[in-house]
Amino acid sequence: TEFTHIHDFLIAMALANYHITFRFSHNGRDVFHYYSKKSLFERFSDIVGVDAKEFVEINYSRGSFKLTGFAGLPSAAKQNPSYFITFVNGRYVKDKIIRSGVIQAYQGLLIKGLIAPAIIFVSVDPSWVDVNAHPSKTEIRFYDPASLQEFVSIGIQNAVKESVHKQNTPVTKIKAKEEHFIHNNFSNLEIKNPYFSDKTTNFETMSLRNKLPNKLIGKFIGI
Repeated sequence: TEFTHIHDFLIAMALANYHITFRFSHNGRDVFHYYSKKSLFERFSDIVGVDAKEFVEINYSRGSFKLTGFAGLPSAAKQNPSYFITFVNGRYVKDKIIRSGVIQAYQGLLIKGLIAPAIIFVSVDPSWVDVNAHPSKTEIRFYDPASLQEFVSIGIQNAVKESVHKQNTPVTKIKAKEEHFIHNNFSNLEIKNPYFSDKTTNFETMSLRNKLPNKLIGKFIGI
């Protein structure tokens, strides 16, 4: 719809110009109102909200090529992601080469048919790009599309795989298992303080979340 096109375009402009305040109203109501920010990350967090935790920040360069922005973790992938926004040298574009590079980056990480969200800023030597390929100026042409697609794919893949690897490290898994065990078995348990006898009416309670020795927890959960 016309509203959707306007909304999506203004979101893209707000991302590309985070130092400017953007306000979008429709039928007398604010659709969004983003105040000026000092960084792209702040504007990105404003727009995406709580879902920002499902993204990994991208910062990759090779020669005159530079890739920055945010790419979704595999867990954020959908058939039609809410955010798939691309820029080249600051210009908002809809380019199949960049899109292919993003999709290629997730090969082996996603179920077929799912696409991860991405907000990508590509910076290249202007001589690489023909910005007059289409009257709308949102479609461009690269003189070496294969290389650019590879750069985009590698830049995103490196960041996403590193983040996924960190989430799946043994230390992280053990910590999660430990927290789950304590929560399910001891979070509400109260025991008598050993300094009082059974006949003592006054007794002190303590949470095993704080007092149970780590070695004992390890025996319980098998580590």
